[in-house]
Amino acid sequence: MKKLVYILVVLNICVLIFLAINYFSAGQKKIGIIKMDKVVYDFQGMKEATKKYEAKISEWKSETDSLQKILNSLYGDLKADSISKNEPKLKKDFNLFVYYRNAYYQLNQNIELKSKEMDKDMTSAVITQLNTYMVDFAKENSFDLIFCNNPQYPSVGYNKEENDITKTFLEYADKKYNGAIK
Repeated sequence: MKKLVYILVVLNICVLIFLAINYFSAGQKKIGIIKMDKVVYDFQGMKEATKKYEAKISEWKSETDSLQKILNSLYGDLKADSISKNEPKLKKDFNLFVYYRNAYYQLNQNIELKSKEMDKDMTSAVITQLNTYMVDFAKENSFDLIFCNNPQYPSVGYNKEENDITKTFLEYADKKYNGAIK
């Protein structure tokens, strides 16, 4: 019985020594915090995607502008037809006006839906790309943990300024995006 107690005491001391060595030799973990709103909107990939988005919006706007010009012209024709009391032409121009007005409203609704979908897809693709870059960044810079803080959904209530790696990560992501880093 004494032998068993002696073995258990020795085993407990060994386990405690192992845990103490493991605890003190682990060192401090490298932790970083990234302000995702800043990264997303300052990231070169997002800036380029935004330019493409704006070009598409401009293209759609020119389509609505063309329809607006047709509607303005038809409105002028309707006034002239009404003044001249040309009933057949008035009826024809009115039907055309209604047709183009409906096309104009339908086009605007479609553009609104497409623009929201395009914005969502574009932002999602950029965030996916940034998340991939973040994994590479963490591995290359020996980070154990990186928190992403977003003002809309904050996950970090407070952090020391030295933990904020937003600028460093943004520089890395832009270099990776441009192909300067493989």
